[in-house]
Amino acid sequence: MLGYKLFRLVSVLGKHELTEMDKFLQSPFHNTHQECGLLFRQLCKFYPEMDNPKLTKEYLFARVYGKSQFDDGKMRKLMTRLTGLLERYLMVKALDGSAEMRSKALIHSLEDRSDYGLFKAVIDGRLSEMEQAPERGREYFREKYQLFQSIFFHSETGKFTVDHNYFQEYLSNFENYFALATLQNGTENILRRRFLKSRDEMFFLEAVDQVTATTAINRMPLVKFFHQVFRMYHAPNEQVDLEYLRGLLSQSFDLMSYDEQRMSLKLLINYAIPFTNQGSAAHTKFIFELYKVGLEKGMVMVGESAVSTDLFMNITTTGLLVGELDWTQDFIKKYGDLLPDEERELTLQYCAANWHYYNGLYLDSMIEFEKSLQAINLIPVRSSEKFDLRARSLQVRVSYELYKRDAESLDNILALARNFQRHIAANQTYSEAKKETYYHFLHHYKVLSRLANDPDLENRDVEQALAELEADKNCIMRRWLDEKLKELLR
Repeated sequence: MLGYKLFRLVSVLGKHELTEMDKFLQSPFHNTHQECGLLFRQLCKFYPEMDNPKLTKEYLFARVYGKSQFDDGKMRKLMTRLTGLLERYLMVKALDGSAEMRSKALIHSLEDRSDYGLFKAVIDGRLSEMEQAPERGREYFREKYQLFQSIFFHSETGKFTVDHNYFQEYLSNFENYFALATLQNGTENILRRRFLKSRDEMFFLEAVDQVTATTAINRMPLVKFFHQVFRMYHAPNEQVDLEYLRGLLSQSFDLMSYDEQRMSLKLLINYAIPFTNQGSAAHTKFIFELYKVGLEKGMVMVGESAVSTDLFMNITTTGLLVGELDWTQDFIKKYGDLLPDEERELTLQYCAANWHYYNGLYLDSMIEFEKSLQAINLIPVRSSEKFDLRARSLQVRVSYELYKRDAESLDNILALARNFQRHIAANQTYSEAKKETYYHFLHHYKVLSRLANDPDLENRDVEQALAELEADKNCIMRRWLDEKLKELLR
């Protein structure tokens, strides 16, 4: 029954909102149909399990209309009316929670009324409120340009006068908004192309890049920050000093909106990931610092939404890479219950497997490696793309550690690598760029495994393999490969 929009709306309400909604329905300003309140109170009896098989239109009709004969049309009309009232309640709640939305609604209401002075005073009041707040990001400039647009283009505002600068304010705030939005969206588009076969084009991006680099607009902290981030993505192989990035982020972070803060952390993390994959410990530490900032700012969850599975696994992996095993274990315990219900078990299995692997490295423990493999084996093959690559790449690394300790054979190690390669080749959604990085990893992995099996191994053979790895700029997990090859040197 959750297919009904009405039931879905009730299911997304918080417990305290059920009482608010009941009061909302009792107000004659909002509702003049008593049956809507009766229907809502019946639905509350099933909350939050709105998929209960007993919850049928016939059942609800009997509870609202008593012994009257069931009328499907009448019931659908009542459900539609209550659906509209629930949507209205949620809109009122959104207005209560947003000064911008309240201001925009009031300005729109006053725009065509007879008191121009009152209309102007409301705009001036909102502009004054905005100047008192710290935010100076994209949404700040968007709202300001819209406010100045509203007042300048009002029929009673003089258009050719030096008594005000509404038009110049409108233009400058619009350009600031456009520059920030273009740089942010352009960077997001480049990031998407790492993972998806995207053909999305942005026709003004080069112009904004050039203007931002050569005009005073770059003096604004957020424009300067997001322009730098865009340039990093535009030329991904050029390393940027991490201390410089830390300084830029520190100068601009508190000026960003919440969404921009999340975006800035995401973009910096994804910028650093390829360097981490190539073996840069400094970039791995940088990513860990960024994750900790996000956690301190409460950015793991958005509203009442569950914690992102990908984000959860990335945080745990980064914590393990920098050697923070206890911190990572505490993170898993603290946030594990907040994962989506449908993915929680697989996510925790993968994170447990990863933790035991790193603990095995730390303790040099066969038992920990075995525990890691046991957890991996509980993740079904082809369970989900977000688990496949992670689980398979972890499996080959754990198996290599067992092989090094004479608990696994070379034939099995190479067979695992071939199976992994076939899986990548058969997948239709991985980008070609992503596939290449894993193909290269598996090539070096097989070289490593054969070298480890060679009883007559000489250092020059390992050094040649290290040189080939160093020359390969398109290989994921380079740091792991580099460490394992160096362990073979005598």
